[in-house]
Amino acid sequence: SDVCSSDLLPQANEIFSIHAIDSMKVIAVGEFGTILRSVNGGTSWESNSFVNGISARLNNVMFQNSSNGWIVGDSGTMLKTINQGSSWAKITSLSTKKNLHSVWFLDSDTGYIVGDSGTILKTTNKGTSWSVLNSGVTENLYSVTFTNPQNGIIVGNKKILRSTNFGNSWPNQIGRA
Repeated sequence: SDVCSSDLLPQANEIFSIHAIDSMKVIAVGEFGTILRSVNGGTSWESNSFVNGISARLNNVMFQNSSNGWIVGDSGTMLKTINQGSSWAKITSLSTKKNLHSVWFLDSDTGYIVGDSGTILKTTNKGTSWSVLNSGVTENLYSVTFTNPQNGIIVGNKKILRSTNFGNSWPNQIGRA
């Protein structure tokens, strides 16, 4: 049937982000640590106990390629998969407990995370370690993307930050005090 309904989902939690790995595999994340996985293009979903002990709100899911994916969420929660979302490992190397809203990887090595209170984190070693970048703002940052390896954009609470130097600095474009 062409009718979609939340009754088809294996749980009733809110969903905040979705990513299609390919035409058949889709991952969705949401409140209370919800991770849903479809292997048939969204026709049916399995709820996952992929990670025990995760109850934080999960805000964003992003895949670098067909195998490696990342989830970020509240209270500094970060998860990684290397098998198309069949299982997830909690990353404990983050130096923040702030709510994280978006993750973006430029390539297999370099990635960025943004979150509350102007949080910007960067990795250059496949997510093994993350450094804190100075955003110059204290407002919450909600999404990060790059148009190419040199030029990135972050949006947040009345803010747009733009980097033209590979994410090394993030001047505020609007909402200047």
